[in-house]
Amino acid sequence: MIRSLWVAAVAGVLGVAAPAGAAPTLLTDPFTDGQKVGGADNSGINWWDRSANNSLTVGADPTLGSSMLFSIVTTSRSFTGVLVGQKLDLVNDGDSIDLKFDFRFVAGPNNSTAGITFGLYNSNNSPVTAEDTVEQDNDFGFRADFGSGTTSAIFIGKESNSTAGGTGSGTPAGDTLAVGLNPGSIPVAVNDQLKHSAQMTLTKSPTGVDVAVYYDSVLVASGTSTSPFTSFDEIVIGQVGGANYRIDNVVLASNVPEPGVVGIVGAAVAVLGMRRRRNR
Repeated sequence: MIRSLWVAAVAGVLGVAAPAGAAPTLLTDPFTDGQKVGGADNSGINWWDRSANNSLTVGADPTLGSSMLFSIVTTSRSFTGVLVGQKLDLVNDGDSIDLKFDFRFVAGPNNSTAGITFGLYNSNNSPVTAEDTVEQDNDFGFRADFGSGTTSAIFIGKESNSTAGGTGSGTPAGDTLAVGLNPGSIPVAVNDQLKHSAQMTLTKSPTGVDVAVYYDSVLVASGTSTSPFTSFDEIVIGQVGGANYRIDNVVLASNVPEPGVVGIVGAAVAVLGMRRRRNR
């Protein structure tokens, strides 16, 4: 009976019930309000262009609906989604963070081993707050690459980004350290202008952080970082192929409790403890 009251009281304080079998959604952005920073439909992601060589605009798309267009002017670069007021930490085994979004190339994709790159990063205490700035030069995190055009490729990396350069851009070399792929990894070549989905899931395990990557909801690669990064406050998306593309329906989910939620649950437990002592 006491246990039932505890569950009911915590649920009542939080006002929600934890979904079964899936991490709760934390942040979303469907771009329906036409804004890339703030806006009515944005639950907490501010998008910033990485370089003057790029431009980010939001508008209608016949395939995706309202979406954000990433236009590359002269070279390949990346852009960052800052998680406003959020920092997600993988502390306990089983803690997970899941990033998923839809994308499509606007024109025929160029041939590249990193036609689409994406991942979860840490701002290293210098979050991006404006367009075309260099705060990303010291960021670090986990990155995945899909091949494009006629080039099939799949890559998972741990990017330290200790020197100047675009976070999430460039070939898997230099300060980009391979996590390692399992033998069953499936190469990807995005060679059309259709809607596709990309997904990365990070999960704390006894041996480090497990990284799983999905293309169109199919697991295509996985690896484990035994000396992992565990704290994240940015989404980074980019590409090396030099072709314009759109993204939409960005969803970030996690079973890592926010500090405020932990405090509320703790308060609820304390109240129930006092009630239990009074009833003895």
